[in-house]
Amino acid sequence: MHRRNFHRLAAAALATPFLARQARAQDARTVRFVHVKAAAAAVVYFYERFAPPGLKIEIIGVDVPADAKNALLSGSADIANAGIGTAISASVNGEPVVVFGDFLDGSINITGRADQAIDGLRGLKGKRVGLQAGSTQELVFNARLRQEGMSIRDVQVVRLTFGEMAQALIRGDIDAFVGTEPSSGVAVTSGAGKVVEYPYSTAMGKLNAALLTRPEVLAEKRDLVRGFLLAHARASEFLRANPAAFVDMGVERYGVRRDAMEVAVRNVEPAWRIDDAFKERAGHFAQAMLEAKQIRRLPDLDRLIDRSVSDEVAKQGLA
Repeated sequence: MHRRNFHRLAAAALATPFLARQARAQDARTVRFVHVKAAAAAVVYFYERFAPPGLKIEIIGVDVPADAKNALLSGSADIANAGIGTAISASVNGEPVVVFGDFLDGSINITGRADQAIDGLRGLKGKRVGLQAGSTQELVFNARLRQEGMSIRDVQVVRLTFGEMAQALIRGDIDAFVGTEPSSGVAVTSGAGKVVEYPYSTAMGKLNAALLTRPEVLAEKRDLVRGFLLAHARASEFLRANPAAFVDMGVERYGVRRDAMEVAVRNVEPAWRIDDAFKERAGHFAQAMLEAKQIRRLPDLDRLIDRSVSDEVAKQGLA
């Protein structure tokens, strides 16, 4: 063998294990995050800016919370965001999920047609109301109806996805919807809609979506989970202080009209920390799910919710 070729092959042979180790090391510092695509979740596109040095966050978008949960459970993702109701249902069903952070609060709206006399929930009686089946929004809506001495039987339920609601209202196919942002912004700025209320007067408050992982990920990759939550916390606090950046990202990534996004962000509260209030609201949420027969028993919240990483990030500080 020619001496030059021999040295080239020898160098390649020596480099191969090194490159493989380097690739494994790089992969070990990567967090695969699956999130439900929505303009209210634009915080995810700020993670790269605020991630700790050396941590890469791979973002995978899906359309419905169940897909995010399933990607997490299958091992296709390390972390997921989903509605707190999805996490509670999974826990009751024996699926291995742990809530380690808040994702966002608010974003729920009850929006009606502007040309109808719908001045409150009682004005929805007999109306066609768009609802996404099994959603956080549906549960909150049911709780608000009970507060008003009403039930879901007092309205005509029209099953729609969140993405269909604003346009259905604009076309006149429905009289109102219970949606997630930016649906109210789109409907209001079109001239066809008006916000009936932001339904946060129940014991569940503004609780909406959370960050989930699997127990073994929390145990074996705790530093990565902590690094991810730090990036999310930094991004969330940045958006709290800079709502214009939130608007810009919603326009850029989701194609939402600027005026609609400006309305929508007023109803979205970036959040990351798990505290006593979070756990208390989650308990009320679980109770509401039980009463609605969405779950067969109450979850063990001490097992489902782990606030230790959130406490560590808070103690460490976000600087």
